[in-house]
Amino acid sequence: MVGNGLQRILLPIRGQAEGIGPGAMGMVMAFHFGGYLFGARIITRLLAAVGHIRVFAALASTASAAVLVNAVLVNSVTWSLAYFVGGFCNAGVLVVLESWLNDRASNQTRGRILGFYMMVMMGATAGGQLLVNVGAPEGFELFVLSSVLISLAVIPVTLSASSAPPVTTAEPMPIRELYRIVPSAIVGLFFCSFVQSAATSMGAVFGTESGMATSK
Repeated sequence: MVGNGLQRILLPIRGQAEGIGPGAMGMVMAFHFGGYLFGARIITRLLAAVGHIRVFAALASTASAAVLVNAVLVNSVTWSLAYFVGGFCNAGVLVVLESWLNDRASNQTRGRILGFYMMVMMGATAGGQLLVNVGAPEGFELFVLSSVLISLAVIPVTLSASSAPPVTTAEPMPIRELYRIVPSAIVGLFFCSFVQSAATSMGAVFGTESGMATSK
């Protein structure tokens, strides 16, 4: 999440420096979250085929490579495709981690474990964005740093002594059925995600166009 946090703020700032307009950057970010949706839909098939550890390693490695593609090919079309792949990989990584945590948690500890997990995830993302100050967004170094940080995530998972959770076949629930059960949660989540994605993805674009320094 540190590497992803760095990339999330690095791309808009670099895009502004390269003359990529807000509309094109919005497309790049939209593709990223499209990758999330696509990944969440099909990642369970990969888990059933090869298991949690192999899926995590493959997705983290692919996400790391996608960051380097963004550094080499600087244009909105390539960024959209690479960031779509990154979103797909991120969704898969989160599915692996959260299913693993749910398998280890009991009904008495699940809330505390997932709450701490969210604190770590959001804190790491925020910390990653602060790393944009250690280098020049116009250069190659910050992309390499983001790629290295994502790659390092593979080490503790692949060397873990604990066994991966069993793969179970989940029965899909249509959105309409979920809305019937918890309508307020669905509506609230939609608007919350709408605002959060715009703020976290395009906030750096707004700040740059407003004349704010990168350090701010």
